[in-house]
Amino acid sequence: VEDGTHPALVVLGARRGVIFLHEAFGTLRPGESAPLPKDAIFPILSATKPITAACVLLLVEEGKVGLMRPVREYFPEISAEGTEEILIHHLLTHLSGWRDIDVAREQMRRAAEGDEVPPPEPGQHPELAQLLHLGRGTPLDCRPGEAMQYCQRNYHLLGDLVRRVSGLPLERFAKERLFEPLGMVDSSYVLPPEHRQRKVRRAEGMPGTEVALFGGVDSERFEGIPGGAGGIHTTARDYAVFAQMLLNNGKYAGRRVMSAASVQAMRRNHVPQGVPVRWVLLGPDGEPFTWEFGGGYGYGLFPFAGTVTARLNGGLASPSSFSHSGNFGTYWWADPERELVGVYLSVSAAYRPDGVDQDWRADLFVDALTAAVDE
Repeated sequence: VEDGTHPALVVLGARRGVIFLHEAFGTLRPGESAPLPKDAIFPILSATKPITAACVLLLVEEGKVGLMRPVREYFPEISAEGTEEILIHHLLTHLSGWRDIDVAREQMRRAAEGDEVPPPEPGQHPELAQLLHLGRGTPLDCRPGEAMQYCQRNYHLLGDLVRRVSGLPLERFAKERLFEPLGMVDSSYVLPPEHRQRKVRRAEGMPGTEVALFGGVDSERFEGIPGGAGGIHTTARDYAVFAQMLLNNGKYAGRRVMSAASVQAMRRNHVPQGVPVRWVLLGPDGEPFTWEFGGGYGYGLFPFAGTVTARLNGGLASPSSFSHSGNFGTYWWADPERELVGVYLSVSAAYRPDGVDQDWRADLFVDALTAAVDE
């Protein structure tokens, strides 16, 4: 915070379910002097994906969704060649064959042609309905399973899958099935008005304030869109509870929230050896950029084993650890061997989507906390 890397930062560490570190640094809003509270609420963007995956797996446990069933069984409007081979498993693991850059191009093309978007279905947010409709014909870059290509469309579809199968909007399903049982009272896909005073805010022009990102992460528009790929607002303490539940194989405070089988499937790497792992998006210069980050992916989680990603994960954590980051400065991980959970929620003052020169500190925090464990 002092050197300008983060104007706001909350860190938390817990071992064997006991919080031993919970500190806040910086301020809640630009130009204010009041210190940042430890229960500050952050938009966590892609760190949403593990929670969306957990919602899907709760429906799998009930026999309402099949992991190895075709996506078209649930989304018959998806039409591009080869998409009949995409399974729900492929969405969860980013093995669908879609790329963000192709999805954006398809959506822009159809919008420019005046493609008429039908009214949203019950419980469906209009902007998410529009995105899914305009992207329904997105061509595949490769056959499903041939490459792990990180793509937001996969998790927007999964969020809508929860709505289609359960009959409840994603935000309500998550609240009833995850947030309330876990006591995550400060977590939501749609930010309640009473939480707005505790939400961190960014100065104009900072990363995340771009209007193209659903109006920017501080806008009421963004706060009202329950995106399965990146819509959650939460606190460090709440996310630590979710991570602890995963560390406990689905149990928390003596109560089973998910099956052990589901959690183990989330934590396991599903990307076959030799399959490339990458993210293809538009770089800062407006040209396509491919970020090769190696390793693999579970169901909404990055397993550490075999993953070597510059400046992201710490190097001292055990190979069985798992994590997820979110754009613009959020990160968490859990280490089963050391029974350790860590959360790092920040407002990043400098960010590049390729991750190469991001002024990042979470990996240093992972190593410092891991090294502090003393039997």
